[in-house]
Amino acid sequence: MYNTCMKIGFFTDAYSVSSRHGVDVSITTHKKTLKRMGHDIYIYAPRENDRKNESDDIIYFKSIRILKNPDLKYAINFWPISQKKYRERVAELDIIHAHTPFSLGLLAKRVSERQQIPLIYTYHTFYPDYFGIYLKEKKLIPKIAKEYDTWFCNSCDAIIAPSQKIKNFLTDIGVSKDIHILPTGIDLKKFSGKKNQLIRNRFKIGSDLPVLLSVGRIAREKNPDFLLEAFSILLKKRGAVLILAGHGPYLNKLKRRIRELRIEKSVILPGHIPYEEIHHYYRAADVFVFASKTETQGLVALEAMASGLPVVAVKDDAFDNMLIDQKNSFLIDSDDPKDFSAKIETVLANQKIAESFANYSLKIVRNFSEEETTKKLEQIYRQYLDINAKVLPDKVTGGKGN
Repeated sequence: MYNTCMKIGFFTDAYSVSSRHGVDVSITTHKKTLKRMGHDIYIYAPRENDRKNESDDIIYFKSIRILKNPDLKYAINFWPISQKKYRERVAELDIIHAHTPFSLGLLAKRVSERQQIPLIYTYHTFYPDYFGIYLKEKKLIPKIAKEYDTWFCNSCDAIIAPSQKIKNFLTDIGVSKDIHILPTGIDLKKFSGKKNQLIRNRFKIGSDLPVLLSVGRIAREKNPDFLLEAFSILLKKRGAVLILAGHGPYLNKLKRRIRELRIEKSVILPGHIPYEEIHHYYRAADVFVFASKTETQGLVALEAMASGLPVVAVKDDAFDNMLIDQKNSFLIDSDDPKDFSAKIETVLANQKIAESFANYSLKIVRNFSEEETTKKLEQIYRQYLDINAKVLPDKVTGGKGN
């Protein structure tokens, strides 16, 4: 049995309240909404450089950086910086939600086994592809990563997949535990609203120029070169501005490519955008463009939809039930940047198409509010607390210490 309040532990190797990384956004969104629903959330994460252990609900661990670009940290061991706080918080947990299969994910597994409480795991990243991109060895390490993924998932009580694409992948590699499809929701109120001139004025963008926007990490796996090629083709037909909002390890190479294409005057690289400001960029845009093929969900596509933007994107199964070709977007199933550019031109040249896409998105996106998706997450937690209670009838869970 359980009381109304649950004490939930989020274990992660990536967490920063100021980051736009998908894992950070997911953790921050669910933490905020679950707390609003009356639950207590404790986060177990590697300590960032020069960051004080200032929050009462975050337990930090000493860490080392195992990849420079992207910046990926790994807890040195299972010894928290504040041992007293760790012991107090971890003993109260009713359920554990791992956001990594490594480092603190392994600690999550150990705590789950010792305290006999459910372990839920969200599969945020295609690790075989991820390591294949960033590490020199392209065959053995991705193979090992895939086998490790299977082992860790099957060690948990249930898996959360942000999209059908992820569920299919996990099933294909041999994951036999329950897999629940649950995307991270967004704050609809934040992204709804009329267009404004704040960003146009900041970067001195003429009112006659259409603005294309892409948001995300500047990294190879996001396919930014393809986006630049398509944009350079568009510029031969009309004036426009492309804003690539974000930062990442590929930024310097991207700048070099921009110079090679001679489109410096038409591309804006504002760098890292705090979450509190990102909605202003959507409100300055006319079309949202996205070229990544490695998404697990594509939160930025939801943000664009909530902002009423037509979308042109490379086709990806991660967008199923979100982006629907010729309904609220053009999805390009081609490696030819000319095709991508042509669809952008179609949207810009036809106001009726742009408005139709925007209106369709606003209907769909209601199903992806942070309230709706977090309610579903809460139901998943309770489902496995119920199962655990039947297996261990003497174990009382939910709201310990209340």
